[in-house]
Order: sequence, then structure tokens, then C-alpha cells
Amino acid sequence: MVQPAGDVEGPKRVFVPQIDTQISEGEVLLWVHDTEIVSGKTYQYRAKLVLVNPLLTYDGDVENAADVKAPTIETPPSEWSAENFVPKATEFYVVGANRMGEGSARMTVFTRVLGQRVQKTFTVKRGQPIGGKAKLFVTNPFNQEVKQQEVDFSTGTVLVDLNLNRKIPSGSITKNTFEAIYMDSKGQLRKRIEALDTGSERYRNLRKEADAARAGAVR
Repeated sequence: MVQPAGDVEGPKRVFVPQIDTQISEGEVLLWVHDTEIVSGKTYQYRAKLVLVNPLLTYDGDVENAADVKAPTIETPPSEWSAENFVPKATEFYVVGANRMGEGSARMTVFTRVLGQRVQKTFTVKRGQPIGGKAKLFVTNPFNQEVKQQEVDFSTGTVLVDLNLNRKIPSGSITKNTFEAIYMDSKGQLRKRIEALDTGSERYRNLRKEADAARAGAVR
């Protein structure tokens, strides 16, 4: 039985039976790690084992001589695993705007460090990159030590333009909100709308994770 890689938010305790118990029950638990996953993609896994034949060279000690000729033994491929989506490590959301002067956007950027979610809100003007480096207090999960360290919140995106009077339908009325137009890491123009970003379930869940991690790192 193969444990596929997946969307793992942090360390999880898993009970693993003793190897002799696994063998007696006819299944051996294997932990497989994919070290080349790319964020934002979905993966499925299946596996087969290739084992060195333990009967190799024991010609006179087996009933079937053919059992000793193959240098390796292969199991049939396992069934395909469920789909495993790998979320992006760094995500940003439009959470507000400053209408004074030429205007600016407030972007909350989430990333992961030491296995925990962290966040930082940046004020961004036209032509400026979204995100950057900032110092935060973070808990080391191995010794529970809280220490300030530099965290990279870079998103690879640049704010191009602002629409401070974006209108979207909300039930039977029209709602005023804010729109940010940005260039992604591939040079494509994209847009984010404040009301949709702050109202999304994903944003709320990220906030909860980051708030919980920050509460544990309070000094």
C-alpha cells in the first residue's frame, strides 16, 4: 500500500504497525515522497515495487528452477491514488485601497515558513512589485522557540493599474468595490477584485491559519 503525496498543511501523526505485523497481514506500508512537485498543479500517483530476488543463486534449494533465474521481482502497479492538488506556497489577495493622491492598493500576501502559514499586508502603488521581504516572529516546530526571521513574500507580480470605482452586482443592487490590474510572472495581465477576494472561503481559511500561527508566536 502506497501513501501518496498530497496537500499536507503540516506534520501529522500516523500509526504505523510493526513490520512483522504488516507482513503477516499481507500488506506493507510504504511512504513515498515526490520531491519534484510544482505548486498549482494536480497529481495522481501509482507505484510498483522492484525487489532483488531473494532466491537468486539458490538453484539447488528450490522446487521450481525458474524462480531463481530472474534477478528482480516486480509487483503489479497499484491503483491510481486520488487527485492531490498542490496549492501555491505564496498567494495574495486585494484587501483594500487608498484613494488619496494617485491611489494605492493594500495586498495581503500569504506564504509558508517552517511548516506554518504567515501573512503580511503590503501597500502597493502602480509599477511596484506585489510583496517582498519582511521580518516576522515565527515558531520553530522542533523546539518551540519563537524567533524573528526574514520571510520572503515575493509573488513575482507587479501592480499595473487601479480601478477605484469598480461596480459589481450584489443581489438586486450594485456594489462599489476596488479592482487591481497586475502583471503575473509570465507577463500576462490579470485582475483581482477586492469584494471577491475578501469574500472568498480560501481567503478566510488562510486568515485563520495565519492568525493561529501568529498567536503561537506572540512574545
